[in-house]
Amino acid sequence: MKATTNFAVVFKKEVTRLVRRELHKEMAPLVAAARKQRQLVQALKQQLAGLCQPASAPASSAAIQVDEATLSKARFSGSLIKKLRLRHKLARSNFAKLLGVSALSAKLWEDNKGRPNAENQKRLVALRQLSTRTLKKMLADKLTIGQA
Repeated sequence: MKATTNFAVVFKKEVTRLVRRELHKEMAPLVAAARKQRQLVQALKQQLAGLCQPASAPASSAAIQVDEATLSKARFSGSLIKKLRLRHKLARSNFAKLLGVSALSAKLWEDNKGRPNAENQKRLVALRQLSTRTLKKMLADKLTIGQA
């Protein structure tokens, strides 16, 4: 009786081993194909993520493109700065965000109690060259004048 039990156990182990071996042979190409599909899906996800990134304002309009001649001719009185802000229908806080300064700085400039430094003067001149639509888009994209 013991010999039959041993034979049954050995036979069962051998059949299990052979079935696993055959399954491995059959599954190997499927596993490789699934791996390639996962890699392809990952590559497509990365490509889609690159395409879905929000488009920023055009670099030419966002970057500071001011020549020295234009800058030397520009005037920066408080009333002109305020007119510029109002022409684009911007609140002082949004105007300041576009320039990358505080709202208090913008108020001081408009009240002739402060003067923009050289970098901010370039930004103001660049802002004069942009349309209201472009400025609104820059605000929506949280860009400041001078960001590329």
